[in-house]
Amino acid sequence: IYSLEAKSFKTALMGSLEDDYWVGITGRKLTRIYNPIMQNFEHIRCLKRKMRSLFGSYPSIINYVVVPDSCDIKTDAEGFVLNVSELLDRIVADSIKGTQFNFEEVAASLERGVN
Repeated sequence: IYSLEAKSFKTALMGSLEDDYWVGITGRKLTRIYNPIMQNFEHIRCLKRKMRSLFGSYPSIINYVVVPDSCDIKTDAEGFVLNVSELLDRIVADSIKGTQFNFEEVAASLERGVN
């Protein structure tokens, strides 16, 4: 499962993995935002908790922050933040690296959760 935190900053997104806050820029407007990687991590934590309560376990959930292609990414967290045009290539690379999906297991888990 991929959890994508989408940001719409068209000019730049700047911050460090350890920073609590980052800066997003569109044109000349600067916006201070909560670290999008940490924000998405919180979403993932909630997903895992809910899936565990429904199904008894949860699959791997991958955290990516996605920004428009026009956005210049300035961060030390390159593996987590990518432009929209890089997303499909990253997903394909993840599957080649061995991220496997057992569809029967997922379907069985969903069926248990529904019943």
